Amino acid sequence: MAFSETLQESITGDAFFQMQDTGRCELVQGGVTNMSPAGKHHGKIANTIGVLLTLHTKEKKLGTICAAETGIYTQRNPDTIRAPDSLFISKEREAEISDHTKYLDVAPELVVEVLCPNDTWTEVETKIEEYFSAGVCLVWVIDPEQEIVAVYHPTGERSRLTKTDTLTGSNVLPSFSVSITEIFE
Repeated sequence: MAFSETLQESITGDAFFQMQDTGRCELVQGGVTNMSPAGKHHGKIANTIGVLLTLHTKEKKLGTICAAETGIYTQRNPDTIRAPDSLFISKEREAEISDHTKYLDVAPELVVEVLCPNDTWTEVETKIEEYFSAGVCLVWVIDPEQEIVAVYHPTGERSRLTKTDTLTGSNVLPSFSVSITEIFE
């Protein structure tokens, strides 16, 4: 996630997909929201969690991990397209995707967001609510500054994990676990 500024013209997800040279942005209720590029520390952490998830899901043949800039429809009419830092979609849900060249129209089971210094918790909470409304089963929010991982479930259950804890895939990726320390190394 990164600082954002919303442009005014309302468009659809399909029109947003066809736009060229938009840079880093999301579509929020039909409006294009520009996001500033993330810093090195953010990129390193996003890559680390993405690699750990990829190695695990490939070994177990569970589904696909997608990296940053993979768009997900979280709302329709007006359309909202979010681009988390990482996501997991099972083979079962992946089979339901109507067009693999466009934004995901089927919710992934897991979404990972890595915070940037300019992110506000209001923005973060809004995204989490959107993800759950779309059908996401688990959200991890990684805070590089505090070196914590906040785990959110659609039931409202939350936990805050620190360096002494272990992050697990809960019921989404039950065989996945990694120490919080490893994420921030």
